[in-house]
Amino acid sequence: RHVVNILSIHPDDRELTQALNAIRGLTSRGLSVANCVGLYAELAEGKQLTLNLQDYTVSQLRQKLIEGAMDHELIYLPSKNIHFDVDKDSFNAIENLRVKIDLDLVMQSVGNLLENAGKYSFRDKRVRVYVGATSRRFTLTVGDVGITLSRGDAAMCVERHWRSEYVRKYIRDVGQGIGLWIVAEVMKCHKGAFEPVPTTPSNYTEFKLHFPLER
Repeated sequence: RHVVNILSIHPDDRELTQALNAIRGLTSRGLSVANCVGLYAELAEGKQLTLNLQDYTVSQLRQKLIEGAMDHELIYLPSKNIHFDVDKDSFNAIENLRVKIDLDLVMQSVGNLLENAGKYSFRDKRVRVYVGATSRRFTLTVGDVGITLSRGDAAMCVERHWRSEYVRKYIRDVGQGIGLWIVAEVMKCHKGAFEPVPTTPSNYTEFKLHFPLER
């Protein structure tokens, strides 16, 4: 019943800005869930995902990642005090690099990774999003400090409906075990690769999206 003109918001009106950002985050979360269900239905029926491939600079992708990280920080388990951080410095050397991707599917995949990171990170920790590139591929990484992903788990977590024994025993909201499977399928369609990296001794776990670069 009340319409807010975002352009008229005073820069110092932080409470209103935060409220609007929270609304955006909730809307984004609802859309992500709906998209995930739709992707699952298509893939479960054996359909091939149709990609809308377009060229984006890494700089353009950075802004979308910042928005996605902000949305998750505002709405996902705020009581855990997890900070979702996009490492802007990692973009500087390659900000003009162009990647051909389906942006909606890539952001859905990143959203799945951010959701898992928030769910399985320890309290008061940081979820880090950063990028890198070689002459042949562009890599986007989501890393967190939390529950261990063993080498065996890293190999199995891309299977549909798979959940680790630890998660089944001790985590209340275990989900359906389809998030990482969808990420892996999206990366296959991009002719890329999804790489879950086993947890280090310092409890740091990374999930990498590798995209091929046109030569």
